[in-house]
Amino acid sequence: MNTIYPIFDDIRDHRVRGRCIYPLNDLLVVALLTYMTGGEDYQDMAWFASECSEEFGLFSACGGRTPSPDTFERLMSAVEPTEIERCLLRCGRMFLDSLAEKQVVIDGKKLRGSNPKAPVTQGDYLLNACVSENHLMVGQLPLNGKENEIPAIPRLLDKLDLTEAMVSIDAIGTQVDIARKILDKGAHYFLAVKDNQGALREALVDTIRYNKPFDISSEMEAAHGKNFFHNRKSRLLILCFNCMMLAKKLKHGLNFISSLIVMPN
Repeated sequence: MNTIYPIFDDIRDHRVRGRCIYPLNDLLVVALLTYMTGGEDYQDMAWFASECSEEFGLFSACGGRTPSPDTFERLMSAVEPTEIERCLLRCGRMFLDSLAEKQVVIDGKKLRGSNPKAPVTQGDYLLNACVSENHLMVGQLPLNGKENEIPAIPRLLDKLDLTEAMVSIDAIGTQVDIARKILDKGAHYFLAVKDNQGALREALVDTIRYNKPFDISSEMEAAHGKNFFHNRKSRLLILCFNCMMLAKKLKHGLNFISSLIVMPN
């Protein structure tokens, strides 16, 4: 517990002194451990506190009492989410000193229980930044109102130290301003292009058609999921093209592209 317990040491206790039985740190540690072990709600937090707190050395001065679901609900409604985020990010840096040479994946997700067909509303949709090799979350941002990911991505990037990192985003993030923001942060970008990005895709297709790749690699990739039978393996072919001519063609757009990677189906 020595590596977990101090995470929340510097969160200010907003509760009324003399009327609270359970230490703030212990409550927040239980909440964190509950989510880390697959729990989802205040009932799960209360169960974890009741069944597992003793072996973690929590609530030792509470005479064997453990908090109820209502206690956790009151606590989580009173603590500022930004304070918890700050503590968790600081803890993450203890395990990951630098993002240099790491792939940072930017991706948006609707929260469980939200209507997938409903418009994006505040708190229902989160933009996440995580390190791909160990799935460590390094940043998170709730979307405001009905905004989409495009204006939110630069705000998330501003919160991160991305020096020498590789930032990957799906096709919605293939925007000139986002690419420039990544470069301004001292990082590299890995952006996808789809058919609906007409002019850019056409320029990329011309680069592939009229140039030879400077590097070709091939590897076997295991296929998992309901769309594949018997978890078959498929061969992944990767072609790399120099984009100096493409950069000249895109004078007013992504004219800082250095290489193009093609992965044919």
